[in-house]
Amino acid sequence: MGGSTAISMTGQYGMRLLGATFRAALIEFAAEKLNVPEAELTTANSTVMHAASGKSATYGELAADAASRTLQTAPTLKTAATFTIIGTSPQRHDIPRKVTGEAIYGIDFTLPEMRIATIMAAPVRGGALLSVDEAPALAISGVEQVIKLDHEVAVVAKGYWPAIQGLRALSPKFSDAGLAGISTASIYEQQETLLQPGTGSVNAVGTVHAS
Repeated sequence: MGGSTAISMTGQYGMRLLGATFRAALIEFAAEKLNVPEAELTTANSTVMHAASGKSATYGELAADAASRTLQTAPTLKTAATFTIIGTSPQRHDIPRKVTGEAIYGIDFTLPEMRIATIMAAPVRGGALLSVDEAPALAISGVEQVIKLDHEVAVVAKGYWPAIQGLRALSPKFSDAGLAGISTASIYEQQETLLQPGTGSVNAVGTVHAS
């Protein structure tokens, strides 16, 4: 499962496991640094604390040394009763800036005299660039160069918008690498043939092979 549901669904256990693993390493090193028993340490707000002595250390102070230790493979996970974040609805601080357009993304990053390149690859794996007329792209203001590669064509421009407009203006011709006859329908047809009795074999991991 991927996308926006990755953490809330299948990714939740993995994140909990990672968190518990690193927390155990932080506590182990904190016990040595503060000279107190591990069992008496607690964690909250990115800090490891020893209530009896009042000693504490932040995760940042412990992280470098804790990272050099051998991590546990089966750390103890929190129970639902001790959750402080899971099950809550914390405020999304990123939303207002995204709505107003103030949020800065990677595509917004710039440097003096920086150029942007957009690229179009052959639509078929192994396909080669046969030809492309550069003129339509070079006619767009801001486009500086069209670069022909073995399997792609790229447009270099003074910004993303002219770069993508220049690429869209091109009509490159690519070879099909001998795969023009392959389609979803032909793949399904081949699978059906391989699944017929006596025409294939199944290995230990369940992959079908032609005889």
